[in-house]
Amino acid sequence: MHLLQEAANGSEDAYNQLREAAMQDIAAQVGLDTSQFYTEEGALYDEYNLIQNELDDIEVGAYIDNAQAIQSMNEIINAAGMTA
Repeated sequence: MHLLQEAANGSEDAYNQLREAAMQDIAAQVGLDTSQFYTEEGALYDEYNLIQNELDDIEVGAYIDNAQAIQSMNEIINAAGMTA
């Protein structure tokens, strides 16, 4: 909660920490073990890294159109045959 408040007040460091935690949570939610990837999961991890690198240039408060990223992730998940 402290990081969220700091990020809301404009702290870029807090924002980056929250972003990293969110990306790790997303990977955990789909059951990824980053030490043992194979083709489909590797593609998902590559997409994660691409997004992570693109987010490095985004300023706090910027609008993000994530439609293409979500579509790409859904395609990767479908190709991998992952289910909830």
